[in-house]
Amino acid sequence: MLIRQHMRELLRLATPVMISRAGILTMVLIDTVMVGRFSADELAYQAIGWAPVVVLTTTGVGLVLGTLVITANALGRGEQQIIGITWRRGVATAMAVGLIAAIACQFGPGFLSLTGQSAELSREGGAVVQVLGLSLPATFIYVVTSFTLEGLKRPVPAMWIMLAANILNVGLNWALIYGHMGLPPMGATGAAWATVILRCLQAAALIAVLLAMRDARAYGFNGTGWGLGPWRDWAKQRAIGYASAISIMAESVSFAVLAIMAGWLGNAPLAAYNIAHNVLATMFMVALGLGSATAVRVGYAYGQTDYPNLARAGWTGLGLNTGLMFGFGIALWLTADLMVLGFTDDPSVLPLAAAALAIVPWLLIVDGGQVVMANAARGRQDVWIPTVIQFVAYCLIMVPAGYWLGIHEAWGVDGLFYAILLGSGVAVILQCVRFAWLGWQDQRQVVVSPS
Repeated sequence: MLIRQHMRELLRLATPVMISRAGILTMVLIDTVMVGRFSADELAYQAIGWAPVVVLTTTGVGLVLGTLVITANALGRGEQQIIGITWRRGVATAMAVGLIAAIACQFGPGFLSLTGQSAELSREGGAVVQVLGLSLPATFIYVVTSFTLEGLKRPVPAMWIMLAANILNVGLNWALIYGHMGLPPMGATGAAWATVILRCLQAAALIAVLLAMRDARAYGFNGTGWGLGPWRDWAKQRAIGYASAISIMAESVSFAVLAIMAGWLGNAPLAAYNIAHNVLATMFMVALGLGSATAVRVGYAYGQTDYPNLARAGWTGLGLNTGLMFGFGIALWLTADLMVLGFTDDPSVLPLAAAALAIVPWLLIVDGGQVVMANAARGRQDVWIPTVIQFVAYCLIMVPAGYWLGIHEAWGVDGLFYAILLGSGVAVILQCVRFAWLGWQDQRQVVVSPS
């Protein structure tokens, strides 16, 4: 398949996936804007409250990522019935992990206190953690179902549901944050309750779509029982999930540590870090969506043992990411000052956030590139090496660099973002080297076993 065809197929699949992924963070971004207009202090509570929840959320998403890979592989091999039981196994994992995570979040105030936050931030931010935790079971079930549809190359329903959720989010925030329709103003906690409501609605809607598909029975989604099969039969799905979860958790924990460091700097730097990081994370969701689409394309080719197209799919994903992130970076560079004003008019926050946003355009290319290549490797069922790479880049390089530059050298929020640039730069280089190595091995296999 020519590169041009790969680009068309990848964009066809990636566009709704990117919109869906961006929609996840757009909801958080809307929360940030609306909470920021309510109070700069409430914005700080929201920032510190999301820090541990993001770790739990992204780790849970990693645990169910095997659903996407196994579905794409099975589709490539034409093994339709495997797809239904793969979804059910993913849902079972999502329910178990979501319940554990929700319980863990109820200890949010104590956890934040242990990290050295002030009594005020621990109390108010901890309340945000407790409420957000209630959304996690529904979040993970929604993600599993979305992964299944993406693996089947049917990502459009999840896109429409996510867009509808973003529209509803504005109305719910208006009522819950500011206190309309007879409700008391709840600030950051109100935004968290809106998230809980919407995640439950999204999960229910997407499951209804999946079960109502004309070929749902052919794929084993209904009419074939609700068993999960022997534990050993889904070892590969779990292994991909374990490795992905550790990888994503390492990255998420590292970013959460940077948020905690920002909290040490004070409320204004923490709010500025939250603004710049939310902008980065929202645009990163586009790269994450492209990475998921790349994993599907690579996984489908791997299921067919079509190694040349497997390699082209991975490198095409990286090329598209580079072009898209470069364009986003230019747009952000031109509109950074206006974007900050959209979040807050607090004079203590504005210059700090604007300076941090000036670094984000460079981050988009390398941070997006590393996630695309990591997903490409996982689509080929390369399980553990991408995990090791991300652990080294973020835990062993980014976090120490963040402390050195942001705290020790007193560069503040800027130092934290330069550390992110360093860690992501190392990650993308190593992920590219690894994928190139895998391609070389695949070509040797073709030469040795041409049949």
